[in-house]
Amino acid sequence: MTERFVPLIRGTALLATRAYLAKKHGADAFDRAVLLLRPEHAAVWRAIPLAHEWYSHEAVLALDDAAAALYGPDFYDEIGAFVAEYDLNFIHRFLLKFTNPLWILDKGAKLWSEFYNSGRWTIVRGVDQKSLTGTLYDFAIVSVRQCRMMSAFVRKAGQLTGASKIKVEHPQCRARGSAMCVFTAAW
Repeated sequence: MTERFVPLIRGTALLATRAYLAKKHGADAFDRAVLLLRPEHAAVWRAIPLAHEWYSHEAVLALDDAAAALYGPDFYDEIGAFVAEYDLNFIHRFLLKFTNPLWILDKGAKLWSEFYNSGRWTIVRGVDQKSLTGTLYDFAIVSVRQCRMMSAFVRKAGQLTGASKIKVEHPQCRARGSAMCVFTAAW
């Protein structure tokens, strides 16, 4: 019998989600969302999350779904943007002003496996200097909601580099039958 592959994510995602809920919806927002979870997912959130540890990505998505049920469907876009700011702390945000969206996303693609145990990215410069295509292959999570959060993350990360008019599109999605997820950005 083969074991089922379990998609994992680093604890930074748990910390970011908890911080966002407290900041946006109050100190008890996180606890209200956890109450909506199945026991195996709630157990992940009741532990003290550590940034460097691996956790169930399915439990993270379950909490995102619970938060969206409580606080509205825009939660997916809001948390994606918040995670970009959360991950790119103050010092990094200052340095980002001297880069561009292609630079930050290329660096993120190289670090992907430090935060997720599945998937790999390629980032390719577009025909002009202010566009790119990012392709995510073999990611274990197939979810339109996850892709919304990724699109929001890409948009916000690009804005943090100073690209004020960044447009992100998601023309191919595994959740809609494509073989991979493709994101494009232009600024």
